[in-house]
Amino acid sequence: KKEKKKKKKRVVVEEEPRFPLAKIDPKFKEQMHQEIENVGVVLGRRIIDVMTNIKPNIEQTQLDVVKYLGVQFWPYVFGKQIDNLRTDNAGTFMILDKNRFIGRLSTGVDFSGKNKELAEECRLRQRAYSFYIVGLIKGALKNMGTAIGKSQ
Repeated sequence: KKEKKKKKKRVVVEEEPRFPLAKIDPKFKEQMHQEIENVGVVLGRRIIDVMTNIKPNIEQTQLDVVKYLGVQFWPYVFGKQIDNLRTDNAGTFMILDKNRFIGRLSTGVDFSGKNKELAEECRLRQRAYSFYIVGLIKGALKNMGTAIGKSQ
């Protein structure tokens, strides 16, 4: 019997992305980020409406609401619970997650030594999509009756 030789699959690494990234005009960047966040807010509010189907409970503490986000809302949206929740016990909470959603938005090409301008553009696009996640959280918190503050 003749043994069939298995063909080795070739991996092709491209120097440039298949679909060139359009340059984002700096004067429209802030407006674009706000619009992306607004889409997230609307969707976050709708998701909480679907998940709860009740009016917000006035008896809930801020901690209860943030825990609900990490244990119920996050898996509903991203398919996994948050990695970590931190608080300073003064009403400030930090949701920490190695978000696979944003990690998959890269071009898959390492530009570190070859095209720094394109690498920076890819990083800025990933940052832009993080505004969507911020919007999801803001929308969910608004519908749960929780005040929202902005932090860096």
